Amino acid sequence: MADLTHFLRNVRSRGVLIDANLVVLLVVGYVDQNRIPLFKRTSHYTAQDWEALTAILEYTPRRYSTAHVLSEASNLTDMKGPQLDEARAMLHRAISQWEELPIASLDACRSPYYRRLGLTDAAIILTAQQRGCSVVTSDFGLYLALLEQGASVLNFDDLRKLL
Repeated sequence: MADLTHFLRNVRSRGVLIDANLVVLLVVGYVDQNRIPLFKRTSHYTAQDWEALTAILEYTPRRYSTAHVLSEASNLTDMKGPQLDEARAMLHRAISQWEELPIASLDACRSPYYRRLGLTDAAIILTAQQRGCSVVTSDFGLYLALLEQGASVLNFDDLRKLL
């Protein structure tokens, strides 16, 4: 619990960044919480998970993202019909409330984590290093890499177990 206390303190003082999978959960939940267990990319989440994620964001005065995270989330939020338009509008709304940090792809590729975790996760790690912000992730590999770096990180699956 001390780690969660430290995490929440850091969230309040330095802000938070959520990974692409959780951005997808956020968007799908804003479109239709009932769709969360039915959408292929969020089928392992529940409406209660969405509520926990939105509570973290509401608690946080500064929210960050990168173009890498947002592009990946946009591609993964490939809903059908009118819900696609709603999803795009919800992502636009979220983007307008977050500070997008410029992380050059070449810098992310130079990270020792790039080959193992990919471009988006390497950019997330650089962001956490540069800003000192907290990260919420459902990606265990990214979670471990952030821990290695001494970053303030919350494994969203651990939070889900507490709910």
